[in-house]
Amino acid sequence: MALEEEDMWERGVRLVSDLNSILEFDPYIDELGFVHPSQLESLHSLENFALDHEKPFFMKTRKKCEGQEESDDAEYAEDCSQRTEGHEVEAEPPGTNPDQSYLNGVHAEAIDFPYDKSAFWCAHHKLAIAVPALAPIFEVAKKEFLANRKAYTKWLAGAKSSSMPSSPLSTQLSEVSLKNGKKNGHSNGHVAGLETGDGEVLLQKNLMLYTRVLIVVNSDFASAWNARKRILSRIEATEEPLLAELRLAGMVLAYGPKSEESWAYRRWVINRMIAGGIRWKTVESVLRGDSMLVEAIAGRSTMNYRAWRHRYWLVSRMTLKQASSELQDSKKWAQSHVADNCCFHYRRCLLLGLLQAGLSSNAKIVSSLTLGDSRDQANLSSALSTNPQLLTSLWKEELAWNKDLIERFIGREALWLHRRFLIWSFSSYPKIFKSTSLPDLSNIGGSKTSLSEEEEFSQRAALLAERELQFADTCIAVCRPDHLDDACRQQEYAAAYKLWVLWLQVGGKDDGKHEHINGKVLELNNLELLLKDVSPHRECLWNGLIPNMV
Repeated sequence: MALEEEDMWERGVRLVSDLNSILEFDPYIDELGFVHPSQLESLHSLENFALDHEKPFFMKTRKKCEGQEESDDAEYAEDCSQRTEGHEVEAEPPGTNPDQSYLNGVHAEAIDFPYDKSAFWCAHHKLAIAVPALAPIFEVAKKEFLANRKAYTKWLAGAKSSSMPSSPLSTQLSEVSLKNGKKNGHSNGHVAGLETGDGEVLLQKNLMLYTRVLIVVNSDFASAWNARKRILSRIEATEEPLLAELRLAGMVLAYGPKSEESWAYRRWVINRMIAGGIRWKTVESVLRGDSMLVEAIAGRSTMNYRAWRHRYWLVSRMTLKQASSELQDSKKWAQSHVADNCCFHYRRCLLLGLLQAGLSSNAKIVSSLTLGDSRDQANLSSALSTNPQLLTSLWKEELAWNKDLIERFIGREALWLHRRFLIWSFSSYPKIFKSTSLPDLSNIGGSKTSLSEEEEFSQRAALLAERELQFADTCIAVCRPDHLDDACRQQEYAAAYKLWVLWLQVGGKDDGKHEHINGKVLELNNLELLLKDVSPHRECLWNGLIPNMV
């Protein structure tokens, strides 16, 4: 038993060494995946594939052999564990478009050193690791990491005479890191300024190496991410090492797109770049690249709230002018993913930011005001506050766009929730959305007695609510009861929206003027019956809510 454990440890040491060598050799790996050993064998036979970076990796086809007809792309887009008679269908690595990564313009070189091919495959900036290899790698890297972290903590506390944790593995990894760092002109495992050999530097180098291995096999290992932050915060912030950290976090996000630790680390690195005085041109490029990265990851990982929250955080580092352009940039993506509420939540955050900018002449909404063009930003804020029609036209355009999507894509709750926000904004920000932004009262009969601005706003808001109720009724009537799930959901969401508008009209008021609601008791009862019919699983909700409104 002890012999087996020793063999497992020795295998783990060898695998950690191989993985470190691969990561040092190719610091531009942009995709990472964990595969079955049988799939790994197929990946090693990719030499007869036409690997062309002009197409996404999952669209690659094999080179045509002599006497063989042109291969159909779809024929080979199969799982790599499948086999056909005659020629073997090679594995396709889990791929995204390389043009969406940081590796643009970087040519991938073939690995020129031996490594365990039963555990790893690496080519074209793609890395695959066999699942059985993960456990021994993690155990060895974790033990070495904890030992070095303990020694580093003692060192920082002043116990510089304490014994250094030494192991053949640490020495070997440091030598490989230094060798490949000189060859490539940079190092992905440790940072500039760690080339000399005092005790603190050696501990920092070991920690950077082991933490990198740990987060590759386990992206949620928070202690490893924090150790890297601790070391980077103690050395001078320079451009290339911080960009390398972003590449490392991007590689981890390739297999863990919802890893909170990875997204948080990217934000920390960007803040470090800003605080360290890195050129604004570089920071701006990183912000733009991260925005594109979020969009690419969100396309593969639906309802990825962490990714969209990261994108909104990026906007908070941009100027107001850039933030307003983000609305237009995300519009196309949103209408292609109408069921993804995360993107619409992102748009709501942007719209709220613009609202707050319109209310404040100082517009200190962007924390990095001094980094952007502060004069342009102040001008935009001033324009929003002095000319609220800019925001009014923006809201009306968003409402019209939302209405079009609701009518085209039925049964999408995200669209109805977004519309609630837009209508709520009209009543919650009267200083911006004045009476001129609401429906005109000229076509309404009755007395033309002059009204105060508050009374006119109230009446126009009521007219807007009536129009929204009519829109909800139209959506309910168009989707007649049938066996289509989307139609039933559209009726449910439209009825719930109508109920919400009615609640907004009352709004908890206790002024004794509920005649306009009491006159709709029959309508509310019909609405209750409809909601119970299309969503019986929520009957308890409707039973408790509607009676309280009357």
